[in-house]
Formats: sequence, structure tokens, C-alpha cells
Amino acid sequence: MDTPSEVVVSPNGATLRDRRAFEEGGALMISSPFNTSASNFGNAAMQTSDVPWDTPVKMRLGADGPGETGAYIEVSTTRGFAKRIPIDEARLSECRQEQDGAAGIALCQQLVDDLAARIKTAVAEAVRG
Repeated sequence: MDTPSEVVVSPNGATLRDRRAFEEGGALMISSPFNTSASNFGNAAMQTSDVPWDTPVKMRLGADGPGETGAYIEVSTTRGFAKRIPIDEARLSECRQEQDGAAGIALCQQLVDDLAARIKTAVAEAVRG
């Protein structure tokens, strides 16, 4: 039985090269092998969005159905702002089909980067009120 593989989502679990890039202000990069679960992509995007710790927002992963069906990232504040950012199931499927090799890594990285950009936008909206 194959052991599950992981997506690099934190400086502690990253390779030395990725850890250096993170410490130097660079974004974490998807590396091979990786796990293409929606929660892995959501976690990677939340970390890659690099929201300062003192920003008055909460981020969480959720799903509308069993497992990871209808997975999303929610950005919210105590003042009532809430925005759901769906994790596109079609794009997840593409990543799963191309899982091995450079093409798969590029697709997965683009999905993480797109989600991170949407998180940054939602955080900016939340802070503006």
C-alpha cells in the first residue's frame, strides 16, 4: 500500500529550499509528491496568502457536503463580514488527473496561487468594512 503524500504547506514541513524561500519573503511552492485534497489546497492557500497575524479576520475551511464536497475557505470578521471562496472541484479534478510531473505541479501551484489571491482580496474587503 502506498503511503499518502503531502503538499508543502508550512515552513516546518517544507524542504530546505522552500524554507529558505519562505524566510526570505517568498511564497511556498507546491512540490512533488503532493496530496490533492481540497483541504490541502485550502490550507496551502491560507498560508500562502500571508495575512498578517494581527489582521482582525478569521479564516477557516468548510464543506457543504460529506467529505470535501463543496469545499470552501471562509474569511469572516466579528463585525458580520463573511465571504466564502469555493475551492473549484473541476480544477481539483484537473490537478488529480495530472498529479505526477511538472504539468501537475504547475496546475496545483496555480490553483493555490489563485485561491491565495482571492483570500487577500476578501481580507482587504473585510478590513475596509
